[in-house]
Amino acid sequence: MKKNKGIVIALIVFLLLIVTIFFIFNKNSKPEEIVVEEKSFDCDSLNYSRVSFFNITKDRVSLNIPESWEGNYRLREDGNKAVFYYLRSDGSASEMFAISRKRGSGDIDKIVCKKEDLNFLLDVSSLEMGEFGSDILNEFQCIKESIKCN
Repeated sequence: MKKNKGIVIALIVFLLLIVTIFFIFNKNSKPEEIVVEEKSFDCDSLNYSRVSFFNITKDRVSLNIPESWEGNYRLREDGNKAVFYYLRSDGSASEMFAISRKRGSGDIDKIVCKKEDLNFLLDVSSLEMGEFGSDILNEFQCIKESIKCN
């Protein structure tokens, strides 16, 4: 019986020694760094249609819409706001983004272009909700870069 107790104690000490050595070596090793390369989206590879709005005033705005969006979006002007909607296959529509005209300062981080004291503000809160896929988000970056105040 004493012999069995000695073997059990030796086995426990041996296992504790192995676990301790494992944690010491594991603690000192650096975690493996995983590098993920993001593919840059090439706006020049897209074909566009130029769309303009606020045409009834002298403060017209225009932007590029990718050909892949043709038939899948609608533009609705309502006073000083132009709203772009995405049309789903089931017939429903979701707001993607809007551009508003405002005089004076305010919402500086949303200004996409200026004409004298008139600011054109971009509202992308609908896009930021994650409802749209990465293709639309990538193409939107190209749209944003193409906005011009005429």
